[in-house]
Parts: sequence; C-alpha cells; structure tokens
Amino acid sequence: MRQFSLRRARRLESLESRLVPAIINFTLTTATSTLTFGGTVGGAPIQAQGTGSLTTTYSGTGQVDVDFVGNTILALAAGSVASANISGNWQPLVGGASGSAPADYGAKVSIPILPPFVFANALIAARNLSSSLDSTTVPLAGTGSTRTFPSSQNFVVLSGDADYNAGSLGTGTQPLAGNSAVNQATTPGSITDNGDGTYKLFTPIDVTINDTVSGQPAVYTIKGTLNATAVLPVVDLNGAASGFDVTFTSGGTPATFIAPAATIARNPAVNLTGMTVTLASPPDGVNESLAVDLTGTGLSTSGYDPVTGMLKITGSGTLATYQSALRKVNYTDVKSSPTAGARTVTVIVDDGTNISLARTASGTVVAPPAKIAGDIQVNDGSAQRSRVTSLLVTFDQHVTLPGAPSSAFQLVRQGNGLVVGLTAAVDDTGAGTAVTLTFTTGPVESTSLADGRYALTVVANSVSGGNFDGNGNGAAQGSPLDDYVVIGDLANKLFRLFGDVDGDGTIAASDFIQFRLAFGGTSFAFDFDGDGSVSANDFIQFRLRFGGSV
Repeated sequence: MRQFSLRRARRLESLESRLVPAIINFTLTTATSTLTFGGTVGGAPIQAQGTGSLTTTYSGTGQVDVDFVGNTILALAAGSVASANISGNWQPLVGGASGSAPADYGAKVSIPILPPFVFANALIAARNLSSSLDSTTVPLAGTGSTRTFPSSQNFVVLSGDADYNAGSLGTGTQPLAGNSAVNQATTPGSITDNGDGTYKLFTPIDVTINDTVSGQPAVYTIKGTLNATAVLPVVDLNGAASGFDVTFTSGGTPATFIAPAATIARNPAVNLTGMTVTLASPPDGVNESLAVDLTGTGLSTSGYDPVTGMLKITGSGTLATYQSALRKVNYTDVKSSPTAGARTVTVIVDDGTNISLARTASGTVVAPPAKIAGDIQVNDGSAQRSRVTSLLVTFDQHVTLPGAPSSAFQLVRQGNGLVVGLTAAVDDTGAGTAVTLTFTTGPVESTSLADGRYALTVVANSVSGGNFDGNGNGAAQGSPLDDYVVIGDLANKLFRLFGDVDGDGTIAASDFIQFRLAFGGTSFAFDFDGDGSVSANDFIQFRLRFGGSV
C-alpha cells in the first residue's frame, strides 16, 4: 500500500475581521470527480490502468476564500488534503518474470480541488506528493447563485518522489519537487450557492508537466474535472422574515437583545463548536458591550473583550442550544449620554469544519431623552429672596440648544404676564449641560428680578431637537407635553421679595433685625440698587415692603 497526500494546514478558526469574505472547506465528491493521468516517458506512452492490477481509493478536501461582495475567489492550497490509497501487487512490472504478462500501471485517478494532484502510472508510482496552488486571487463573474472564475491557476509540486521500474529505464526514484504547470483548461470553474447553506465547487483541470526520468524526457498530463461540496451552518438573525440580517434600536440602557428571533440551521444537523459576535468600532468605547445569558446551555464564554469588540461563546452544543444563546445576546451602552447613531454587530457560528457566512445586526442608538437634573437653582442656592440675579438650569446629559440658547427658555412674571428678557451662558464641561440665565429686560430692577413669583418654562422642541423628557414620563413627546415648567412658590423659591432675607415669602420683624445688622455695611441681600452698600435708599425700599408677602 502506498499513500499520496498533500500538505495539510490548520483550519482557520474564525473570520474575525474578515466579515464579508468566507473561508469555505470543501470535500471532494469522488463519484463525479475524475482525472486521467497520461503522458509519455522516453517517447513511450503511459498506458491506462489495467483492470484488477491495482485498487485505488481517493479522498480530498480543499479550502477557498470567497468574497461574495467583492466577487473574488482564492484557493488556499495550504488548507488542502488529498490522499490516494493504492493497494495491489506491483509485480510484475514491464520486463518482469518469464511467462508473465506485462502489467499496465497507467492511472485513472481522482484528486481534490484545485491545488493537489496524484500520479500513478505504468512506469511511475508517485509517493509522498505535496503540491500547492499559487496564492492568486481571481475574479468571480456573475451575480446569481452560480458564479464562474477563470481556470488559470499555477500548480507547483513541493515534494514527492516517483518510483520507477521499466525496462531500459531501470529501477529507481525520481524527485518531483520543483515541477510546476499552469492549468490550461478553457472551461471556467464555478461556485454555486444552493441557498440552503450548501455549496458546490467545479474545477476543470488540464495540466502538462515536463520532467525527466532516468535521463529520459517525461511528459505528464492530468485532465478531467473536480467536483466538491461544502455544508455551512446558516445563521438567520431575523428568523422567519425575509433576508438574513436584522435591525434593532437601543436607547442606551437597559440592555437590548440584538436578534431575539434568530435561527440557526444546518443540514445535516451537527453540533456547533463556537459562536463569535462582534461589535464594530463602538463610538462610546468601553461604555458599549455585548453580553449573553448562557444559563442551562452548557456553553461558556470569557465575556466581552472591549479591545477586539468580540463576545466568543464556545463548547459543543446543538443547533437549538446555540440558537437559544444567540437570541439572548444583548447590547448595552451605559454612557449617561450615549452617542446616537448606527451600530454594527456581526454573528458567525462554527461547526468544527466550516464557519457560517457573517450575518449583520444593524443597530441604531437613540440617546435617551434629556431631563432636568435636580431643581432649578436660584442665585447661589441660598434662602434669601431680596435679590434674584440668576437661575441655573442643569440637564442630566449634554444637550444641543438653538443658536440663541436663551430662546429655549421662557421666564414670565405671574399675575401680569410680563416676560423677562434672558441671556444664557452654556457650560458643557460637566456630566450634563448647565445653563446660567441672567435677566436683561422686562420686570427687572438693577439686574435682579422685580418682586413677584415667576414661571420658568424649558421649551421641549428647543432641546436636542425635541429629544427632551420634560414631564418625566420616559418619552420625548415635544412641546407642549414635554415642556418643563416651574411655577414659583415657597418650596422652589422661584420668586423675589426685596427684604425677605430668610426666604419665607414675608417681610417680618426677623427680616428687620437682619436689615438693621447689615445697615451701613455690604450685603447682597439688602442692596436694592446694587451699589455695593446698604444705605438709606435701600431702607426706603425695605420699609415700603415691610409686612408684605408674595
């Protein structure tokens, strides 16, 4: 028995960043793959294999890299294996024992996809043969389920020997390494997607190799066709709906399932060995992640890797087990103000031989509606209401405001409806946008609001394009439903009463005591005209209001 094999390379374990091309492992279909070995040695033809002389069985695999979007195909010779197991009596050879008929050792052989080929013939028996196909990408033609490619690959014999025993040639071994030939087949090859996860690869072969055997010129020809098939697991992220991909929408938190109706199929069914889910280029970095609940599946994961963007799940599991896991893969962005826009998540599964074509979940992150953080701050937050010179409005995230930010706010004096003119200073250095409002026109006395209660409105349609939840119901509904409105009262302190130093809404004896202590000095609380001192002019204003309230 002799065995001929092509060098085996380890199977690529994952597509990782190669999300559009697919590396597919094919298996030779021996029933329909036939190559005939022929040629001459020393001018004498190599004859066909005689019936019963030898029994040869063949098996083979091949690996191709297919880009169905870019329409290219590349044969990966290093991933191919071909074995020819030949059993039978090698004697008598030509010129054998007296009385015996010459045996014909020419060969009709079957070999695998593209790179490999196997020699066995009347004069030469090749062994330990290793060959490679030049790594040249060739174009695919067509847009349908079957696409063709030119049969122009170059074959190179990397190693192997030819044992010979033939009359005048004598007996010996001829190294085969270094021989090469270009495939001269005029019929194009083709790859067919059957639409159910199975693929067919057809490759015509017409190769002529020139060599010498024991000083005699040798011409080897290999002609025929190769057929191979591959079975891939099929991931369908949108389940029963048409197409394979899916879209999802996330508001940041809580977590969102990327494909809750996904299916995984393979015919015939086998256990899967792994699944890789990849989040591509998340704009919010480590704030974004993928996770999965594997409870009860028997599968395992080391968790999401923020460097590669990958969530890898491993372990032998049925199609149903991996399907259940895929439906529980979720996406989260924990940033308080997530970057709105598109997200791309790709999914592949591995059956130990082939990896599925990558499927895509296209997500859209919609930033959660902005809200007002805490209460509106009057002045520095102190209790006194003798002067109100500013309001501080803070949002729980960074927001966008109109070109004139003050137009997003309205301040009106209750009772008479007088509108206060505003200026707005915007500060985005903190966790959320902070806006300081000061007063210019209307019921204003020396930069302070005039006495009275006020109503402040934050106009929903003017904050982040309307993505503002002013009423706190969790949804952005626009103006007027989501306008944020504060009606001035003693609780929120949105009022002004000169002389009311304790902010209780009345001017009483306790306020007079504080005014008397401040008289002649400096006090923001009792400086009505804002000239920097508490004087008789300020006392006149205090006396006019004594006993009053708002």
